[in-house]
Amino acid sequence: MRQDVRARVLDLADEVGGLSEETDVLIDMGGPAYEPYDVFANGLVLAFRNLVPADSFRNLVLIGTAYPKSLGAVKLGSDEIPRHDWLFYRALLQRLPAGMRTYGDHTIVHPSFKAVDMRALNPAGKVLYTKSNAWGTRKGGSFRNDSAQMHGHCFEILSDPSFEFRGANFSYGDAYIAACATGAEGPSNHTRWKEVGINHHITRVVDDLAKLRAVSSAP
Repeated sequence: MRQDVRARVLDLADEVGGLSEETDVLIDMGGPAYEPYDVFANGLVLAFRNLVPADSFRNLVLIGTAYPKSLGAVKLGSDEIPRHDWLFYRALLQRLPAGMRTYGDHTIVHPSFKAVDMRALNPAGKVLYTKSNAWGTRKGGSFRNDSAQMHGHCFEILSDPSFEFRGANFSYGDAYIAACATGAEGPSNHTRWKEVGINHHITRVVDDLAKLRAVSSAP
């Protein structure tokens, strides 16, 4: 199996003109079981070294997510989902050559997601807010029957320190949450709340990566 994968990688490299110092290799792992982090990290590094020489490309980017397929297990009110993909990345980073960038995720969408007509469903009103090591969640009852609940969810995100709210100026998503908390914005719809969560998530990840990079490169 390993030789078969290696052959496919090398064939693909030939198709694009070969690997070079300007080549980035992206591998989408989907939604793997990340724990235990150290065991998974060691196995991935070993497997990849056996596939492609480390000096034959610029960056290895491993994309994956710990975001669940369903939020059915999330509790009503406040809860959280561990960001195993981010926690794993920090363990993996210690095992890779300095300067190699490796992180990518699927924001707050599972890779198996398929668009459906929301008019045929009656999902709960909820807000997903990316924190340092988890996704903070605020979940209520039927959005269709009580869209005004979103004001309360947003107020909790602002007022509960465990959500680590970054302020209205942090991102568009944060600004919308802050405005909804005070009633300056309406409860909108599910599409808007997905957009809000994704926008905050991307901004948070970029900020965290920049800080992590600054710490790792400090003398």
